[in-house]
Amino acid sequence: MRVKTNTIFDLNKTEFLETLDGETQSYLKDVKVYFKGNIPHISLVLLEGEFIVEKRSKSLNLPVNSVVGLSEIIKNQPMDFDVIVKANSKVYVLDRTCIREFLAPLGLDIGDNHSLEKLIDLLKTGKASA
Repeated sequence: MRVKTNTIFDLNKTEFLETLDGETQSYLKDVKVYFKGNIPHISLVLLEGEFIVEKRSKSLNLPVNSVVGLSEIIKNQPMDFDVIVKANSKVYVLDRTCIREFLAPLGLDIGDNHSLEKLIDLLKTGKASA
């Protein structure tokens, strides 16, 4: 399965999440959280368990620390695939307001071409790119 660059990425420093105003949520059963063609309102970071990405008849299992939905929120574009959070998974939820509040001190906002690049760099390394 082909997935666009920066659509799904791994978060290397999960302790960085403590500085964001998101929340942790647990799933007791499988739940389809993203639907192809819809613009998401939340981004999810997988803390425990498993995400399954489905596109056409193919599926892909994502590892812990995978982030989904973030690029679609920032670019204000629809998902290119479905995502299922598997039973017994724990995720960190970042909503649009949290993302917007996080971007504001950097002089960025949802829809800004540099926002996604800088936010991904910050999530991966703990430092914003110049």
